[in-house]
Order: sequence, then structure tokens, then C-alpha cells
Amino acid sequence: MRLISLAVAAALALSASRARAEDPPAPPGAPAQSTAPAVAASDDAALRLDLARQIVALRSPASEMQLFRAKLPWYTGMMRANVRMTDAQRDALPRILEEQYRAALVPEHENVAANYARLFTAAQLREVLAFNNSETGRAWLSHQDELTQASLNLQRVVDLAVLAGATQALQGADPSQQ
Repeated sequence: MRLISLAVAAALALSASRARAEDPPAPPGAPAQSTAPAVAASDDAALRLDLARQIVALRSPASEMQLFRAKLPWYTGMMRANVRMTDAQRDALPRILEEQYRAALVPEHENVAANYARLFTAAQLREVLAFNNSETGRAWLSHQDELTQASLNLQRVVDLAVLAGATQALQGADPSQQ
């Protein structure tokens, strides 16, 4: 049941962010706009979304799978804690989770692109795309896997520091404060 609640919450968050990416409706009583500005705004939104999709497509699949591998213990723990499984299902779980992760990347990429399109102008997105296609940008992108691994390692250090600090604080705390 908890896993279903998590899935519903994730779906609601995704649909809410998609709704925010769309143009907001005109307030009640606002004068009607002519179709020319609406068409221009729509064309600009479509252009921004196209540019944003091109930027997202430059992401490294290997980096995304590094993130999956880092999250796999958490996914596995959540599934084992919330879903009854046979031994065969537990054995197949990593493969199933990877399939689901890869499938979830498709709407995730679209959501990221929609957010880029909402936050940046077409000119800004063109500049990001130009940078990514420049010699320096290609060098930056070529190191994505290494940067992702370094970030994951740093996050593990931060996580351990938080847990160690919390443990120390709890062990040294007055029992009435706990």
C-alpha cells in the first residue's frame, strides 16, 4: 500500500510540474488577446521546447545508469519492505527495476525539457546548445560520467557525515531530550 501511495504521489508531482510548464490561463475579466500574440507565444513555446529537448538528449546514458546503480539498494530495500515476492521474483528484481528505471527516463526527460523551456528563453537555450556543441562543451559532456561518479562519491561522504553526526548527537544527548 505504501508503495502505491509513493507511485501516486510521484505521478501527481509529474502532472503538476507539467501543468506549471504550460502557459497559465488568462485571469477572469482580462481582455481577450488577438490570435497573433497567442500564435507567436505558442510558436516560441514550441521552439523553446524543441531546443530544450535537444539539450536533454545530450545527457549521457552511462551517467544516468550510474545514478540507477547508486539508487538500486534503496529501490531493492523499498520493494522488499513493501511487496511480497517469491525467491524467483527477488532474483529478478534488479533486472525489473532497471527496466522500470529506463522506462521512467522517457517522461523524466520530457519533464526536464518542459522545465528548461519554461525557465529559459529561446536565445538562452540556443546559447546552451551552442556551448554543448562547441569544443569546450563537447569536452564538458565527455566528462559527464566521471563528474557523476565524483558527485555520487561526494554525496556518500555527506550522507555518512550526517549519519555519524546524528549518531554522535543522539549518543551524547540527555535521554529526556530524545
